[in-house]
Amino acid sequence: MFVLKILEIITGAILLIFGFLIYFRGKYNLANDYMDRLNKGEVTPLYAKSIGLIYFLGGLALIIFGAFAFMMNDLFTFIQLFVILISIVLLILTNPKR
Repeated sequence: MFVLKILEIITGAILLIFGFLIYFRGKYNLANDYMDRLNKGEVTPLYAKSIGLIYFLGGLALIIFGAFAFMMNDLFTFIQLFVILISIVLLILTNPKR
């Protein structure tokens, strides 16, 4: 269980870094196939910024709840990890393409 909590914090840190680079630094090439889709006219820079914001906030949530999980029992860790990961996936899937 300890390993799951550590992996949650590491995953949050990775998402936070990618989100920071995409949203604040404008490294849009880190978003999956963004440059190809931009050249085809399928997406706009606003799309990449919204993906970066989702990664950034999702990573921040994973880090905060991962640190909080060290104070709670193991069932809480599974529940909150599941809720956060499902939320991130749903935000990415429902994100407007333009």
